[in-house]
Amino acid sequence: MSKEKYKIRLSYHTYYSLHDDMFTYNFCKENGEPNKNKFFNTLITGFYNNFSYRRNNLTEYLSERYGNKFKGQNELIIFSNDIFSKINELYNSDINTKYHNCEVYIYPTKETSSMYDQIETNETKNESMSEFIRNLFNEYIKEPGFERERCLYWKNYKAIVEAVESSKVLSISNDRDDRFDLKPFCITRNADGDYNYLVGLNMSSKVPHMFSMKLSRIKSVIVKDEYFSFTQNEIKKFHTQLQDGPEFICKNTSHAVIKFDKQGIKKYDTCHKDRPLPTDFNDETGEYIFDTDINKLFLYLLQFGKHAKVIEPIALKNKLNNFHRDAIDENK
Repeated sequence: MSKEKYKIRLSYHTYYSLHDDMFTYNFCKENGEPNKNKFFNTLITGFYNNFSYRRNNLTEYLSERYGNKFKGQNELIIFSNDIFSKINELYNSDINTKYHNCEVYIYPTKETSSMYDQIETNETKNESMSEFIRNLFNEYIKEPGFERERCLYWKNYKAIVEAVESSKVLSISNDRDDRFDLKPFCITRNADGDYNYLVGLNMSSKVPHMFSMKLSRIKSVIVKDEYFSFTQNEIKKFHTQLQDGPEFICKNTSHAVIKFDKQGIKKYDTCHKDRPLPTDFNDETGEYIFDTDINKLFLYLLQFGKHAKVIEPIALKNKLNNFHRDAIDENK
């Protein structure tokens, strides 16, 4: 039987990396505090499934290449598990216990208690439960952000991939409990590698429109028994908008001309976060042309101050000027 709780001692680095991910990947209570137990149980479930999958792959490889060197399948499985556990220990072990200064407590739920039983039975022959989970956490934080998000939302991710590959309609709900039908085009990471975005055509409005959403904002996914296809024009639009990145997918793109001074051009070359790509530019005049989501372009330009001037559209120019004017107006 799994315990009522497990105490895990972690290094500061591991602890705060996990703590940051609770906010990054939407594991918060209604009052804004991190939902630690839900996060830990979800992480262990997702990563243990991945762990078991990789271990089974090793067993299959050893069986194909060296199966004749073992007396039977059981002996091969024991050998494979020992090898895999040792590799995992060597790669992920944080053996300097001097720096395990942070304690976390994990409380198994009804849904996860059997998994902890399985871990205790199969994985803790050569290490304690605390060591196994600590090593699993250390392996998790080494992964890039988009892989960690996939781990935390692996069921939804698998369902989305299935729908994309089989051209089936998805019914999804977001973290505000809005539900709508979607023709999924792809699920892809953003340029910074922090998030996965589901990209598709929202069919729940009067006029279907292009749509993208972070995987961590999707609450539930249902693959419907309904097939679809995209027109060549729709496919072309997706490819065009995805050049900026999945986070810039929007209902309608807007045309904008921005003039950067020399310092602004240097800043644009180095500020990659949420940066839209220009459809044309002239470094001599500093004029950059964008056809993108105007609201996200506005947010990106806020960091440039006087080094970026909006030529068009006028609405964006006024919005940016008013923002900076209000920021220095002490009477407001």
